Amino acid sequence: NKESQEPKDAPPLDLTEILAYLVRQSGPFLDQLGVQRDLCEKLVDTLYSKRNGRLMHPPFSGDRSLIRNEDITDELDLRIARVLESTGYHREGFWNDPAKYKISDNRRHVAIVTTASLPWMTGTAINPLFRAAYLARSTMQKVTLVVPWLCKSDQQLVYPDNITFSSPEEQETYIRNWLQERLGFAANFKISFYPGKFSKERRSIIPAGDTSEFISSREADIAILEEPEHLNWYHHGKRWTDKFNHVIGVVHTNYLEYIKREKNGALQAFLVKHINNWVTRAYCHKVQCFRSIFVLTSWLLQYN
Repeated sequence: NKESQEPKDAPPLDLTEILAYLVRQSGPFLDQLGVQRDLCEKLVDTLYSKRNGRLMHPPFSGDRSLIRNEDITDELDLRIARVLESTGYHREGFWNDPAKYKISDNRRHVAIVTTASLPWMTGTAINPLFRAAYLARSTMQKVTLVVPWLCKSDQQLVYPDNITFSSPEEQETYIRNWLQERLGFAANFKISFYPGKFSKERRSIIPAGDTSEFISSREADIAILEEPEHLNWYHHGKRWTDKFNHVIGVVHTNYLEYIKREKNGALQAFLVKHINNWVTRAYCHKVQCFRSIFVLTSWLLQYN
């Protein structure tokens, strides 16, 4: 077959292949400059098809173009991977962690990462909690809810009724007891904590460090990012779409409406809108506004 015919010592990338890869990786940035995604995809296809100075694929049109674009993307990824492998470069979690891309015991793993936690009675604390419970009710997937852990001084600023916790385990007990009182079934899912810092100016909890590290590579299958723009404003770790097979962003808060009420709100909202679009396009495969737990659950189960 085609793969077996590829030599182990892959030839170096030529100029058109490098340009094609750069254009594809720059997609979110070009989108903010007003360059349409279709145009970028056609440019990538044209560049890659003409590698080594010859046209590799005939022109295409209509629905066939969608299939061709997907084929080009897969072929380009494979080409880059073979060149990297031939140079002896081993990317963490790719060559040395083959289990990442496999489904163990026919079950998917869903990591729900959010920006708030009980006892803060806010939507991004409550909605993801119920999402985790209902997803875990099915035996087709394992579920981990990833929530922020605050220091004692931040807890006093955020949590009501002077409620504070001495350890993540103590807060987890509180969360599970609160949930159990409102469910008619046992919710079997894991709760993991990442370090967060409360920002008084933004009235929000900001992740401190690389949040993706709190899900192991062997469990990095499906990620649901609750408020993906919020989670990634200061994200400086591994790209979510590189670590996980599927990344879904769920937008909760209309930050632009809040920002417009501030001084120079129109200008700030314009800038934040483009930053939000940029980070969500860069870190998610699919983004939707929050509607229903069951809508997203149905979409996820299509992967099983």
